[in-house]
Parts: sequence; structure tokens; C-alpha cells
Amino acid sequence: MRPAEKLIRAAAFTLLVTIIFAIFVGGTQPVAVNLFTPPWDKLVHCLIYGLMLGLASLTFPKTNLILLTISIIAIGSLDEIHQIYIPGRSAGLDDLTADAIGALIAYFAIRWIVSLNKKAHYMNELFISRFSQQLYC
Repeated sequence: MRPAEKLIRAAAFTLLVTIIFAIFVGGTQPVAVNLFTPPWDKLVHCLIYGLMLGLASLTFPKTNLILLTISIIAIGSLDEIHQIYIPGRSAGLDDLTADAIGALIAYFAIRWIVSLNKKAHYMNELFISRFSQQLYC
């Protein structure tokens, strides 16, 4: 693994852990109650859980993306269960749905980006092989 890849993985892991910590620890603070007003709170849920999947896919690139997506949605489920026990907070299926939508949008975006990368790699290999054939003819 190249040093740049190690740095990206470490940064993604650090940010992922920080976000999860903020959700579970920061979410217990009184300031977290109604931090974002509806409907913006759902947009924040989508963005955060989509970001978490992106970071998880950078941190664990060899792990199946479907498994990572399920794991991120499971974290959202645990957060909703966790909120039942926090004064002033409440669990909601609407929040969990927003978490899942964000993770699924990120899932499809990551698959699309990976397919573009594979296509570009294939086109590069094709160009190189044709160019080298022309050179030696």
C-alpha cells in the first residue's frame, strides 16, 4: 500500500470514528435537542449517513459495499434506539428512513464512481495495447 493510500485510510477512519462519537456522545448533550429544524434535520441525516458510508468505503476498501451499507444503516438504528433513553430526544422511523436514504444514495454514487474508474482503466489499457502494437508494426 502506498503512503498516500495509508494517509487517506487513516484520515477517513479518524473522521468516521469522530462522526460516530459525535452522534452517540454529542447527541446526549442538551444542545443536540432540536439542533436542526424540520425538514432540514432529515437532510442532515441523509448527508451524514451518506458521508459515513463514503468514509467507511475508503477505510475498508476490500469490504463488500453492501455489508458496509448495512452496517451504516445499523448504526442509524442503534442511534434511534439510543435516543429513546435520552431526555428531550425521541426515536423516529422518519430519522432512520433518512439515514437509510443517505446511505443508499452514497451506495449508488460509490458504485457509479467505481464503474467509471474501471471503465477508464480498461480504456487506458486498450489504448496502451493498441499504441504498442502500432509501434512495433
